[in-house]
Amino acid sequence: MSSKFQFVPWIVSRLSGRKIIQRYPLPLTKNQTFVQNSYFSDSFQHEGLNVENLKAIEIYQLFAAKTPAWVNHALRMRNFVVSKFGLKDVGTFADIANSGKPIETYKKGDRLTIFTVVDVDDNEITLEDNDHHLQVQVTLRKESPTSVSITTAVQVHNFWGKLYMFFVAHPHKWVAASGLASLRTP
Repeated sequence: MSSKFQFVPWIVSRLSGRKIIQRYPLPLTKNQTFVQNSYFSDSFQHEGLNVENLKAIEIYQLFAAKTPAWVNHALRMRNFVVSKFGLKDVGTFADIANSGKPIETYKKGDRLTIFTVVDVDDNEITLEDNDHHLQVQVTLRKESPTSVSITTAVQVHNFWGKLYMFFVAHPHKWVAASGLASLRTP
């Protein structure tokens, strides 16, 4: 692992008192070409879960619902700041609790928290957000009955996308690792 951010998952897991969230080699996913051609990508894995009877979309629902409050506050601040530059308000992960839509009814093209569903099956869900500056894809994958990985890949379209990623790349590692660390299964 060559990333200078290797310590982030370790710190998050130590502070949360939960099992270590590991940086994970980029797994083979349905959006592999997108990941390989990305400007930014990372992946984390959480082991020791009980996800045998859960579909990928249900795991994502848990991930979103249990995302730490500081992440949702950071998203609100992000939305406020970028709205001044004409970028869209993507909402927060907490929005999943307010949707009122049963999770099993989501399909390709539906908005789910801050993303749009691109592909979904029992073991993998790919979500994305795309605008003039960048395209983000997030894949949550059930690796085994006890393990979940989350992979994020970003393709930038222009200078503004690169500038945005300059500020977002480092904090993103905290967000992804913290989200997985807070994931608890029924």
